[in-house]
Amino acid sequence: MVGEIRAESKQAAVHLIREDGYYITKIKKITTIKNMVTMGNGVKDKEIVLLCRQLAIMVTAGIPLADSLGILMNQTGTGTLRDILRVIYMQLQEGQTLSNALASYASVFPSVMVYMIAAGERGGVLDIVLNRLSVYLEKDYQMREKLKSAMLYPLLLMSLSVIVLVFILVFIMPLFVTLFDNANVQLPLVTRLLLAGSYFVVNYGWTLILFFSLIGAIGYSVYQRPPCRERLDQMLLKIPFLGEFFTKMAIARFSSTLAALLKGGVPIDKAVGIVTKIIDNLYLIKIFLIAKSDLQKGVSLSKSLQDQTVFEPMFLQMMVVGETTGELDQILQKAAQYYENDVDRISERMGTLLEPLMIIILGIIIGSIVLSIAWPMFDSLTYINQ
Repeated sequence: MVGEIRAESKQAAVHLIREDGYYITKIKKITTIKNMVTMGNGVKDKEIVLLCRQLAIMVTAGIPLADSLGILMNQTGTGTLRDILRVIYMQLQEGQTLSNALASYASVFPSVMVYMIAAGERGGVLDIVLNRLSVYLEKDYQMREKLKSAMLYPLLLMSLSVIVLVFILVFIMPLFVTLFDNANVQLPLVTRLLLAGSYFVVNYGWTLILFFSLIGAIGYSVYQRPPCRERLDQMLLKIPFLGEFFTKMAIARFSSTLAALLKGGVPIDKAVGIVTKIIDNLYLIKIFLIAKSDLQKGVSLSKSLQDQTVFEPMFLQMMVVGETTGELDQILQKAAQYYENDVDRISERMGTLLEPLMIIILGIIIGSIVLSIAWPMFDSLTYINQ
């Protein structure tokens, strides 16, 4: 017979197996999934979204939670997620709640998921909460994918520009050095600068790599310091056009997440604290933590946020209406939909504007290089003809 058992140590496992009346021929320790997850979980966000959606469907259909998880475990295939589900399934068999089991893997399952499921378990409405959670996770995943798509194209064009420039400096310009040396013409300033740059890149390229690596390491180290990062994150939100995009993206995620948590039965002060874990901007995190503290003192959320210039008056007024009518979750969901549409609109505008802009910049770089080469060559031909 082959099986698995959870125990504090190898000796404890041997004792438990013998108590069950079995004779041990071989015992092997299974690598702890938590450690694997901490080092790099290998579980994609899309897998979590799909897992939650399927679990919601099966629980709503009346299949017991442990059986539902067992089915999902068997159909997941191989990989880290299957191993995690196997451990969680065993924990459910031992009487643990799903929320406690998920909380053991904080680097895999988002805090929103853990807290909403815990609220659903307390209220006996786990099926309803799972359905709401699956909708939220899917929308949040789509929004993050839109952010990646919006930033990917400019980064690709910038990378292409750098690659083209380096290629020309390393492989093309050295071919013209001898020609220009033999030509009895005065080279234009831009050509001399280009040749000097080519010489430096070819002979001392490693110093450039070292320099930029050092600058990157120093910049990253400075950015990781909370005061510096908070200041930089605040400045990011004030950049024309780009700042508007990131601000509305953050407000959309804040509204959507808070609405989902409130609908799931999570208290508002705890819900605001959870929201800070899904926001990347340290400046906004500080604002929301202050709001959480104000909520615990009895101050309304809208009043706590009203002095922050990040939030539009319309958004704050919608929150006032929601708090007054007792329908804050529904108002926040409408606000989230509005800002999600705004994010889509801004994303499309960014793509429309950045594409020709980056192409023009790339064209100017290549055109300048071609002109700096052609100009002295034309002067040389003119000199020879004369």
